[in-house]
Amino acid sequence: MTNPRLFVKLDKLKKGAVSREREAPAHIARFMNSSEIILVFASNNQVLNAEDLLDGLELDFKLIPVPKEVNPNCGLAISFKSELRPAVMAALAAAELRPGAVYLRNGDAFRLCG
Repeated sequence: MTNPRLFVKLDKLKKGAVSREREAPAHIARFMNSSEIILVFASNNQVLNAEDLLDGLELDFKLIPVPKEVNPNCGLAISFKSELRPAVMAALAAAELRPGAVYLRNGDAFRLCG
């Protein structure tokens, strides 16, 4: 279960209510500073096919709702650490699964990168 206090603290940090001079605990800092890739596909069927493929390759990823900052419509997306991008994209290309959009996410910021 997710600790709701973590979200309150992160929200206060964004608003400047918590001193930015203090160093965040390692498990929080890793989450805040890590970048991830978000793959958005044309259909949920494609997402589920990609999920099956990546599961079979034992690559570390998450199936997530499409972030509203990227697309306000409902849907699913695949998220993974940016370091895995070459392996994930090669596997998808070999299976002829092409995402409709590829985003780099850093914190709350999204950048279209493919």
